[in-house]
Amino acid sequence: MKGISMLHHRHEIEALRGWAVVLVVAAHAGVSGLAGGFIGVDVFFVISGYLITQLLLKELNSTGKIDFLAFYARRVRRLLPALVFLITGVAALLYWLPIPIDQEPQRKAAIASMLWMANIHFSFMDMDYFGPQASDNLFLHLWSLGVEEQFYLVWPLLLLVIHRLARSASPAITVILVASLLAGMLAFVLWPVHAYYQMPFRLWQLAAGGLLAASPWFVQSSVLSRHKTAQAALGIGLLVLACVLLSSEGLPYPGPLALLPTLAAMLLINAGGEHDLVRFISNPLSRSLGAISYSLYLWHWPLLLMAKALAPGSAIMTLAAVLLAILLAWFSWRLIEGPTRRLETSRPLRWLAASALVTGSVIAVTVNLPPVNSLADQEQVSAQLYSNISMPRIYQTPNCDDWYSSDTVVECVVTTAGKDAPRLLLVGDSIGAQWTPALEAIALAHGWQFSVYTKSACPMLDVEFHYPRINRRYTECETWREKVLEMIAKSPPDVLLLGSTSGYPFGATEWQNGARRLLEQKLPAQLQVRYLAPSPVLPFDPRACLLRSASTSGNQLTTTGCTVDLAEVQRTDLLTALRRASAQLPHVRIIDTAPIVCPDGICPALIDGIPAWRDNQHLNAAYVETLAAPLEQALDLKH
Repeated sequence: MKGISMLHHRHEIEALRGWAVVLVVAAHAGVSGLAGGFIGVDVFFVISGYLITQLLLKELNSTGKIDFLAFYARRVRRLLPALVFLITGVAALLYWLPIPIDQEPQRKAAIASMLWMANIHFSFMDMDYFGPQASDNLFLHLWSLGVEEQFYLVWPLLLLVIHRLARSASPAITVILVASLLAGMLAFVLWPVHAYYQMPFRLWQLAAGGLLAASPWFVQSSVLSRHKTAQAALGIGLLVLACVLLSSEGLPYPGPLALLPTLAAMLLINAGGEHDLVRFISNPLSRSLGAISYSLYLWHWPLLLMAKALAPGSAIMTLAAVLLAILLAWFSWRLIEGPTRRLETSRPLRWLAASALVTGSVIAVTVNLPPVNSLADQEQVSAQLYSNISMPRIYQTPNCDDWYSSDTVVECVVTTAGKDAPRLLLVGDSIGAQWTPALEAIALAHGWQFSVYTKSACPMLDVEFHYPRINRRYTECETWREKVLEMIAKSPPDVLLLGSTSGYPFGATEWQNGARRLLEQKLPAQLQVRYLAPSPVLPFDPRACLLRSASTSGNQLTTTGCTVDLAEVQRTDLLTALRRASAQLPHVRIIDTAPIVCPDGICPALIDGIPAWRDNQHLNAAYVETLAAPLEQALDLKH
């Protein structure tokens, strides 16, 4: 089997690594305009596929076989020492610094990372890489190492099979690439979280680099050879375009947009370095960053999260974290990566045995590392905090909220009463459903029937909704909402309550028109309706803020630094839109929930010792229960 392009050290690939890691670090550091810089990881995938395929094809063409033990030993020497340094270093920082972060998820993620399974771990945790939970795990970024290591497990075997069965590797690699690409696009629609993390759905990007390595005719094409500068310019343009597009919130990824950085990396690799444009981007600084890119990638994310935990919103702390990451990366490259790569390699079995021993040791220490001093106190405070945070009881009812898994309607009965008792019905998404504890107290006090229909992320507006989490139109929501409205038309309650979050990607005009259509056209005339306007959303994670405040307040839960003025977070534009939508409907009242949630014009994360929010937008059920009296007064229910 033939097919291998140039195999020698290429400075422009080192520089491309440097630019890729700069994009990733800038995105994670919150640099304005570079939120899409996470595509640097896609560039790394293509580079890895290219270089590994080159090495394997060279070995196959010269010996007709692959020394699997030697290959895996090289991968271990390349990747494991710096990873061990990172995990032990982060453990030490967590041990000594007063960082308010839940320890158990870090332990589990560290263990998964040492086993090269971080991507599988986060995938089955349903961890949205772009969601608010992402900032809770110091090892989230190691998902990409899992993808690469799993690629290294299967790729040599695939190439060996191809070598035995085919004259050229290119057609077979093309088939693998296309199959993985199609599978990835299908997963992107059906299982978006798995599409992001799982190796089979990312294999096509690594195979793209492999195809380039296996196709010397492509590299040496006379047409392409004459237009190296144009290739490089197009590659840079595609990278810039991808960054710009993906810096806009709400665009799902990977999916078709992942083609942009993948093609960009292929073009830049193929362009080579013998022309001015690539020589310009392959400057000494970018090559130096490329040399330390692996260790810099390892260190930047946990240090940025720690800086954010210690000093939220501090640009100086963010800059300090980046500079420290560069320093530690240089140290790791100089004193750990370099020396271990130069060690004797003739006995790969010893390397693999040593790596297994080191991995097992790190896992054992990670599992059994006891909390000390302030960490023990912090974990006690954390346990106290989380023990006071709860969700409404309705979520204990089977299938009460099927989310996007079905459009089945399930009535969640909260209180029962005589058949002639007034009937209260709440319909809404999870923000609407958060009011259940207060409404239950009101219903019990007056002997009313009270039920809930809820579907998470389903707006109480007559609109189409493309749900970013599932990367498609949320048809289950639309069908479910129509079914509920039909049931209401057949058997109207005495009072209908509606509620939605402010987090949907709709402007005030869409809110107004969607609410008007629902209220005027979808509901029985003269039905008494109370529309609960969206409650305030905090600009910070209240749990992390309270824990951080406790770490500097003698491990006592306080609101220091965890309070925001209501004027800063109240969505008056949506409140106005709802009022305009119902202006000609006297039987509809819009309830401004903001002053109920945030008395006296301020929104503290802790009120009378009770956490007010369970995350940055959902109210804590224990707190909602205390709001029964002001909510009843605002609802003005005359039954």
